[in-house]
Amino acid sequence: MQSELKLLKTAHQSLKSNYPNISEWININNIIHLLELMLDATDILSKSSYPTISNIRLVLKSILQHVQNFVANKLYSKEECIIAKSINDLLTKYWSIFDGNKSTKIATIFDPASKLITFLTSERERAITSLKNVIAQYASPELVTVKQQTTELQTIRKVTEQLETYLSSPIIANGSDLFQWWANNNNRFPILAKIAQNYLAIQGSSVPCEEAFSTTSRTISKLRNRLNPKTANASICLKSWIENDR
Repeated sequence: MQSELKLLKTAHQSLKSNYPNISEWININNIIHLLELMLDATDILSKSSYPTISNIRLVLKSILQHVQNFVANKLYSKEECIIAKSINDLLTKYWSIFDGNKSTKIATIFDPASKLITFLTSERERAITSLKNVIAQYASPELVTVKQQTTELQTIRKVTEQLETYLSSPIIANGSDLFQWWANNNNRFPILAKIAQNYLAIQGSSVPCEEAFSTTSRTISKLRNRLNPKTANASICLKSWIENDR
């Protein structure tokens, strides 16, 4: 950005008086450093692959740690730290709401790219306990095959063993398709895959919904308000397939 502004200043001498000095450039670069991780987070949570709620814990915790490190660094000015502290206070408020939600913890555990790495040691046992309570609701005899008909207690024990195997297995590379991973491991973790399917389906942001409404409003506009419902549906689906190279 600095080089571009230099070119602009050279082309327009009237901007010379407003061009930042060395001290101001330091402040600008420090603020950019403070905010750049938030730009990355926005990109992750708004991209077209539609991240799930399991992504939010890692993203939010990374931003919190980044902002707290910024505040603790004595190299930054008082004004810059005030900005960082204001951001930290707001994110801490959001984090308390997010971290208190059982569904977000379970979804995070079912992300094979993170599992328990975003939990403190003291938090892991509580998170696993929350998941085990959910397992009891899914591990009824009708969810297993005829050859595996057992009592509910035995089934829960078997699924708990599956959970221990899953948690002890290596995490997958960050950015991998977690839904494809669960599809590939459905036979290995049948009931866990069923729970993961339900929790990972929770969207990480409202972007997909907003995009769906925006796409619909562009298809069914004031000038095309008499489209047959089947025609409108086909048009919207075709647009989505083309954009996703299907």
